[in-house]
Amino acid sequence: MELYTLIDDETDQVLVRSIVEIATKLGKKTIAEFVENPEVITKLREMGATLAQGYIFGKPEKKHCRQVTLFQSPGEC
Repeated sequence: MELYTLIDDETDQVLVRSIVEIATKLGKKTIAEFVENPEVITKLREMGATLAQGYIFGKPEKKHCRQVTLFQSPGEC
């Protein structure tokens, strides 16, 4: 699934919301990958996702990829 479709695709929203709910009930964090725009960040926050990574936060680095909580703005990375 491409996360950019999350904004307009109800099926994608149901799927992501379900995954987040299951992970939360199991005490796990969720990591959304390929997050590339503020609208997707907002939608993921609304759904309760906890972590995200993608070009909006910074390009991949050789030693590690950066992950940030969805409660940080992209400038806080």
